[in-house]
Amino acid sequence: IVILSLSVLSLIPLADYILDQSLNNTSRITDLFINFLDIWKVEPNFISLASFFVVSQILKGFITVFINYSVLKFKYDVLRKINKAFHRN
Repeated sequence: IVILSLSVLSLIPLADYILDQSLNNTSRITDLFINFLDIWKVEPNFISLASFFVVSQILKGFITVFINYSVLKFKYDVLRKINKAFHRN
């Protein structure tokens, strides 16, 4: 859930930067993200903000695929067991 929320929230700093490149009038989320970048000594620019957005979208995609795979695997394991039980009787 955290990664999924992060992928949505990662768009806000990028949008703030596109609207105001000086980052003078930013949202609270953008301020938190800029503070996070300061810890890592990364300058908030289009490349860093866009990179974070892209990476978060890729992570979200991998997690979504993993969750879908796990659900379908469980579903078909249950169906296989039900079919085996049905054919034994």
